[in-house]
Amino acid sequence: MRKICEVLRLHHEFHFSSRQIAESVHLNHKTVLAILYKAQAAKVEWPIPAGISDEELERRLYPPPAQPHSRPLPDYAWVDRELRRRGVTRKLLWLEYKSEHPEGLGYTEFCKGYQDYLRDANVTMRQLHRAGEKLFIDYCGLTIPYGPKGAKKQAQIFVACLGASSYLYCEATATQGTEDFLASHIRTFAFFGGLVRILVPDNLKAAVLHADRYDPELNPRYQELAEYYGMAILPARPRRPRDKACVEAAVKEVERWVLAPLRDRDFSTLEEIHRAMAPLREELNLRPFQKREGSRRSVYEALEKPALRPLPPEPFPLAVWRHATVGPDYHVLFDGRLYSVPYRLVGAKVEVRATADVVEILYQHERVASHARRGEGRFSTQRQHMPASHQAQTEPAEWTPERLVRWAGKIGPQSAALVKTVLDQASIPAQAFRSCLGIIRQLRCLPHEEAEKAAERALAEGRLGARALGQLLRSNRAPDMPHANVRGADYYRRQAAANREGA
Repeated sequence: MRKICEVLRLHHEFHFSSRQIAESVHLNHKTVLAILYKAQAAKVEWPIPAGISDEELERRLYPPPAQPHSRPLPDYAWVDRELRRRGVTRKLLWLEYKSEHPEGLGYTEFCKGYQDYLRDANVTMRQLHRAGEKLFIDYCGLTIPYGPKGAKKQAQIFVACLGASSYLYCEATATQGTEDFLASHIRTFAFFGGLVRILVPDNLKAAVLHADRYDPELNPRYQELAEYYGMAILPARPRRPRDKACVEAAVKEVERWVLAPLRDRDFSTLEEIHRAMAPLREELNLRPFQKREGSRRSVYEALEKPALRPLPPEPFPLAVWRHATVGPDYHVLFDGRLYSVPYRLVGAKVEVRATADVVEILYQHERVASHARRGEGRFSTQRQHMPASHQAQTEPAEWTPERLVRWAGKIGPQSAALVKTVLDQASIPAQAFRSCLGIIRQLRCLPHEEAEKAAERALAEGRLGARALGQLLRSNRAPDMPHANVRGADYYRRQAAANREGA
């Protein structure tokens, strides 16, 4: 527009010819003639009125071509969605468009319009990150083989990058599973020496169970780690890598400057990979930026590190989670050891959360049992988890003579007297506890009156003990203890008489 104004000034004020003007402003004389013709057609006078801007002057001299109303334009948003489907091409979509609108655009115009749509739709926004605010997390697509020859495993490469400084941390892990994912976070925080406020992970299962643009379902173990460190989790939107462009760039840098130099190395263990990656990672963080001053390390030291929150005194207690089913003995198996739960949960599905020191069992997200992880024996059983009958049999040391007599007294006074006599005759009362428990168990199975008569008969005959009482009940010697299923001597006498008469 500056040259156009100069052409108009030389023409109106100095009356130069088109060739003189062209030589002065370094334009072709035909271009000068075209400018003068357009100005005359648009009725643009010199001097140009003060209210007309350069944009208005350009619009008057070069108005946009009028769009014919008879040619409907394609829905390029629909075109873009359809092209993402397998087998769909631009040619096919154009043919479908022309079948509906024969007067529509030609194929070349159709493709050009789609390119213009993409250019407008794919405008990127530069993200500005505040110091100490966000940590971006992802994994490299490349892996590093390790292990014995013929049984190589692929080490996964974890990458974390701070938003403001792009200072990065990377390490090799056996898997991308939840345990390795959380352990990598703990080591990352220790490497940075502080905590950010927001974690921005990709949508892998260790971080997000169900990805959703508006309401993602986070892995509860990952959420537990974030709560422990006082952080928020904002996963990147599905299929939107630009949400974490910082770590996407860091992944490429790690692949180029850390993994590529190690491509011909042979590693036996993950520890060897760690030692080989550490100096290359440090060199990458010290590498100068290409388009700004400093390096990742220098910007981190000056800007990001002072803004990080301090680490807690102890790192997050890394826990192992397992699903289990409560067995008929109200125990669950974890790591080769059995741990008790309340007996009412037999057959229930529970979760086991184990740290280095504690094993917790959760039912419907509530803790129902807690045990020390290390201990003697294969079983860890708590008495309150047992039914009352099991408590009575497995914990005799907690019984006392008075308690046993009171329990027998609920049957009757003769039963209480029998138990008390057994306890008094024992040189050490505790030695008679199990015998008393057996007596009470047998008497409770009888009707009240029969139990009292049996206890009285046992006292009279000196049958003091659970085994002696059992023999008394089985022999049915007492005449006042009839039983419908016992025939007795009279039955056999009557049967013998009947046989003689029949003979």
